[in-house]
Amino acid sequence: MNAVIIFDVSHGATAVVRENLQRNGYFNYWTIPNPQQPNAVVVYNLPHNMVWKKDVEANQAMADIQAVIVNVNAFRAASTQPLLTLERCIVLNSTPWSGIPGVRVT
Repeated sequence: MNAVIIFDVSHGATAVVRENLQRNGYFNYWTIPNPQQPNAVVVYNLPHNMVWKKDVEANQAMADIQAVIVNVNAFRAASTQPLLTLERCIVLNSTPWSGIPGVRVT
């Protein structure tokens, strides 16, 4: 099953959490073959606070984001940066996908 994580974190640290999740195999986009161009794909970019992972259950995805928060906070505790709080989070099993491509979030 594929899992989607939608989350809000404190201190404007969405990008930090998203990047850490991506290092653990999560994606902030998905692709499909482009029917108009052979050997090309259409990229569907997700909102900035949303990632997905293939072949992971919802409870494991929740554990993954909680572990990211713990790890980021361990690093932040050694500096003067405030600790993060996972303010809102929902994890959904999701297949199939449907959406619009959108612009890539950086």
